[in-house]
Amino acid sequence: MGKLQIINKNSKEILLGLELLRFISALAILIWHYQHFAMLPNTHSFEPQQQPFYNYLSFFYLNGAKAVYLFWALSGYIFFYNYYKEIKTYKLTIYAFFIDRFSRLYPLHLVTLLALLSLQISFFSNQQEYFIYRNNDIYHFILNLFLINYWGFEKGYSFNGPVWSVSAEVLIYFIFFFTTLKLSIRNNVLALFGFLTAMYMLELKTLFMCAFFFYLGGILNRVIETNKRFNIFILLLIVFLLYSLELSNEQFIFFLLDYPNLFRDGFLCLLLLIVFLKIGFILKRIGPFISGLGNLTYSMYLCHFPIQLLIVLFFLERKIDIPYKHSLFFLFFIISTTLISFFVYKLLEKPAKEFLRRKLN
Repeated sequence: MGKLQIINKNSKEILLGLELLRFISALAILIWHYQHFAMLPNTHSFEPQQQPFYNYLSFFYLNGAKAVYLFWALSGYIFFYNYYKEIKTYKLTIYAFFIDRFSRLYPLHLVTLLALLSLQISFFSNQQEYFIYRNNDIYHFILNLFLINYWGFEKGYSFNGPVWSVSAEVLIYFIFFFTTLKLSIRNNVLALFGFLTAMYMLELKTLFMCAFFFYLGGILNRVIETNKRFNIFILLLIVFLLYSLELSNEQFIFFLLDYPNLFRDGFLCLLLLIVFLKIGFILKRIGPFISGLGNLTYSMYLCHFPIQLLIVLFFLERKIDIPYKHSLFFLFFIISTTLISFFVYKLLEKPAKEFLRRKLN
C-alpha cells in the first residue's frame, strides 16, 4: 500500500477521492431507479435487459441499490473525520451539531416532500393509484415531515421514497454523537454492539444496516488516523475472514439468515473507500471540479424521483408511451437530473444551508 499518510487535517484534497466515489454512488442509484419508468399500471412485463446500454451498465441496473451502503460507509468515514475529535474534546455542542445537520439536510427534504405531495396527487387523479411509493397518507406525511419515516413507525415507503436512507442515517448521527461524547473507545464498541443487537431483536433491519456500514466507515477512519499500515491490513483481514465464513456457512452468525452478503458488501465498501482515498491526491489538479460533483449528490439523490414523476406525468397527459428502452431517453434522464441538481444546489440547497446556519448559530 505504500505510505498511509492519508489523513491530514490541513489537507482536504485527500477527501477528493471520496467525493468522486459519492458522485459515482449517486449515479448508481439513478441507474438503479431508471426501471421506475417501466412500472406504470397496465404496462407489459419488464425485463432488465430492455434498458439502454445494458451490456455496459448491467452491474448498476442489477446492484445499484447497494450504493446506499456506500453512502452510509462514506458518511461514517467523513463524520469521524470531521467531528470525532471535536465531539470528544467538547468543542462541538449537540446544538451546533444539530444545526449543522438540519441546515444540510432539511431544506431540500422539505421542498421535495411538498413537491411529491402535489405530484402524487396529480398521478393519483390520472391513474387512481400512486406511483411506485404507495403510502402517501397524512400519517406518513407527518413521519416524513420529521424525517422519522424509516425509524420503524412506517408501513412502507412513502412520498419521496429514496429519503428512507437519509431518515435512517439521521438517527445514527445522534447515536454517533452521544456515544462519542460520553463513552471511551472500548465502551463505544460495546454500545454499538448493544445497539446492533437491539435493532436486530426489534427487526429494524434498515437501522441495523445503516449502523453497520456507518461504523464500518468510521472504524476505517480511526484506523487510518493512527497512520499504521498494519492496522488497515488487520481490519481488511478480519472483514475478509468474516466474508469467507459467510460464503462457506451462512449460519455461522445468527443474523446472517436475515442479512445475506453483509460481510461481502462490507468488505467491498472498505476496499472502495481505501482505493478512492488513495487516488485523492491524483485528483487534486481538478479538485474544484471533483468537489463540485460531490456537492451535487444530495440534490441528485432527493430530486431524481420527483423528476421521474414529472416526466411520467408529462407522457401520461399526452397519452404517449414512455420510451424507456431508448438510449436517448436514458441520457436525457441522467443529464437533465444532473443539471437540475446543479441548479438546485446553487439556488436552494447551498443558500438555505448558509441562511439557516447564520440565523440559528
